[in-house]
Amino acid sequence: MKNKKFLLISLAVILLAAGILGRRFFFNDTKTVSSSRTGIEMGTAVSVTLYKDKGLSTESKARAELDSIINDLFVKIDDLDRNVLSWRSDTSETARFNAFPENEPFAMSTELDQVVRQSLDLAARTGGAADITLRPLIALWGIEEANDAGSFVPPREEELRALSEFIGYRHLSVREGALIKDNSAVQLDLGAVGKGYALDAAYERLLLSRPVKGAIVSAGGSILAYGSKGDPWQIGIRDPEGAPTDYLGILSIPGQTGESTFVSTSGGYEKYAEYNGQIYEHILDGRTLRPVENELYSVTVLTHDSGLLSDGLSTACFILGAEDSMELLEHYHAEAVFVFRNRSILLSESLKDHFTLTDSAYSISGTPEENRTR
Repeated sequence: MKNKKFLLISLAVILLAAGILGRRFFFNDTKTVSSSRTGIEMGTAVSVTLYKDKGLSTESKARAELDSIINDLFVKIDDLDRNVLSWRSDTSETARFNAFPENEPFAMSTELDQVVRQSLDLAARTGGAADITLRPLIALWGIEEANDAGSFVPPREEELRALSEFIGYRHLSVREGALIKDNSAVQLDLGAVGKGYALDAAYERLLLSRPVKGAIVSAGGSILAYGSKGDPWQIGIRDPEGAPTDYLGILSIPGQTGESTFVSTSGGYEKYAEYNGQIYEHILDGRTLRPVENELYSVTVLTHDSGLLSDGLSTACFILGAEDSMELLEHYHAEAVFVFRNRSILLSESLKDHFTLTDSAYSISGTPEENRTR
């Protein structure tokens, strides 16, 4: 009787396993379902694509789950922009701080506190190359708003000197969750880190979204590659001399469940103005109060733990130049792709096996020094 009972139980287990396998074979339970959405947030194009295994759900139900998560991500990014980060929005903490008097503690939300503390740390480590107090300087130069009708005129020296008294991260201090400025004219502009921080917020929400196995979230020049969709993530490095869809190379990022890679690119080629035959690119150096002029076309920075950091570092490294960025990248365990105006490319050592050059007009160099002599 015992042997007969054992055989019956074994047969039931085998039939159950066969049923599960058969269901997976015939109904394709392991099929990966994806959903995408693109919109305008934070003054730029924001795109989200999510992936999940269909499992035992219908394909439409699985896609509906992803659509709900995508909607949540867009709502969060919009909320961050309107209520925390944007200097344009009257309701945001940033705008309210910009109108706040000097030497008075401005109580910050947890989110603004995180952004400010990380940004001030980065500013200190870069000697001011990364700075969140450039709003008056950006407005004075007006490069981003300049049109092609010849309306741009560079500011006069006396105008720049007048700004020097309230430009610089040292005018800010954080005390017990409050932000204080020592001059009422000091104003925040979180544009160099805000999109990266929005990706941090997206990552936190994706960690809580069990159905999501992989995601690509992009906001302007910043990208989050989360988890895995089966194949490595392919991220293009734009050709500064070509159209927005032209790439000089591809980064292949192997995705892992629950892990993240943040990728941000900074370059002056997208926004610039011309005056008397001279080009003025939109990335400003708060230390000189002028647009950056160096040998770089662009810098792409990869980190694995912070979108804000990848965003801020890409700007800082563009301002500092390749040679002076190496110690900074090492400190933050970050990797970078430097694209030079002489069409050479410098890669962090760990990226060399993950980068494919696709434009023969460019070449890969070995050291920053090589790019000065070519």
